[in-house]
Amino acid sequence: MIQEGDILGKIAYLNSVIIFMIMLSSSALSFAQSSVLAPPWLRKGVFAEYEFNSKGVLLNNATTIPFGNGTYRWDCTDLNSTTAELLITLKGNSANGALFLTTNVYVDVLSRSVYTGNGTLMGTTHLWLPANPSPNDPITVWNFPPDKVVVTIINRIEQAQTPQGMQKTFTISNLITGLKTIDGGNMSFLVTSDFDTGVMVDWGSPRGDNEGTLKAIGVSGLLVDGRLLFTNTNIDLDPNNGSNAISLLVFLGFPIIFFLLFAAIYVRRKKTYRHLTKHKITETRFSEEASIMFPKYSCFING
Repeated sequence: MIQEGDILGKIAYLNSVIIFMIMLSSSALSFAQSSVLAPPWLRKGVFAEYEFNSKGVLLNNATTIPFGNGTYRWDCTDLNSTTAELLITLKGNSANGALFLTTNVYVDVLSRSVYTGNGTLMGTTHLWLPANPSPNDPITVWNFPPDKVVVTIINRIEQAQTPQGMQKTFTISNLITGLKTIDGGNMSFLVTSDFDTGVMVDWGSPRGDNEGTLKAIGVSGLLVDGRLLFTNTNIDLDPNNGSNAISLLVFLGFPIIFFLLFAAIYVRRKKTYRHLTKHKITETRFSEEASIMFPKYSCFING
């Protein structure tokens, strides 16, 4: 006979196994997500657009083109596990008429190294930096052998205006630790990025010095008059909003659902068992009484 305590013990054991499997699955999912090189928000079709006032555009050959109001935009046109293809567009008005520069570049999603279509390394992009950084995390802002610039955060938590309102940001710079030499000249890096995604919010530097995607279109810097304004994007700059509550609901909900399921099965089995037991007892009593009343046919009554 199956004891009630045995069934409850089995249910408790199964519930523990379910909770363990959910925890194991959650860990595996986290590991899988962390093993993917591309930021979770980076996918085909995302874009970011910036507007600025400019005194001119500094070309890679050191000449300057007079330049007025402009727009700098990137679109992700393709993505695989290691490389993002970006369409880079710089357009605006100049004294000589409209200026329109565009090209496709290929960005290593881990190192953020920028390559042209023929594989030429152009430098490193700051269009996004590692998200959720700690104060002492080293962040590479330029890696073009033999020159490499690694900086740390100078302001971990601040607020900045974005197309989606005020967002928490962080700023990296080498102005405190000292300027770095690139191509024989001293260069500064000052970039403000969204904290949750790492997406660039502003170039603190007035030139956007040594941005790999700009170099790919023949521009070594923008002589920005004022600030670079982050004006449009379809990237969710607050991806963690509500995710903890949802995760907690899912984590707690599955064990509860399974427990209720097994409890329902237990109750049903218990009722079935009681019904069968009662039926068996009644049948046995009938057989015994019939055998007493008709001993001659007891062999037929008892089967």
